[in-house]
Amino acid sequence: MARDDRQFQTHRRGDRHRDHRRATNPEARLLAIFDVFDGWFHKKSFEGCSFINVLLESKTDSQLHKAAAIHLAKIRAIVCELAGEAGLQEPRKFAQVYMLMKGSIISAREGNRRAAREAKFAVRLVLKGWKYESKTVKTAVATSQKPISR
Repeated sequence: MARDDRQFQTHRRGDRHRDHRRATNPEARLLAIFDVFDGWFHKKSFEGCSFINVLLESKTDSQLHKAAAIHLAKIRAIVCELAGEAGLQEPRKFAQVYMLMKGSIISAREGNRRAAREAKFAVRLVLKGWKYESKTVKTAVATSQKPISR
């Protein structure tokens, strides 16, 4: 876990900002996470995420489990921050797309090295739907109509 925590801190301080500067807007920065993952998944040294492994293999009330959960909550907070920067409604709810991040790590560990690209596609669809839903609600409020429900 210490190795992954060092990688996370390095990514948080340096690589994240370098990769996100290349992104042209806040939404692109959200999607850039998966570009970073894609590079990670294609490294010969890729072994998955020790935080996820610990979370899955430890007892729920253990200190290791709690430490892993805290670390993963930090990742969700980054996604929430990026969603807020993108102007998305309810960024905390949107941040649940980090489940696709975790799922892509597990999928890549199973051997699907395209997992990051596939997760990025799914997040792009969620993002599109999220913006559509927000626009529909805003329009309904502005015109005092009931929003269209799906």
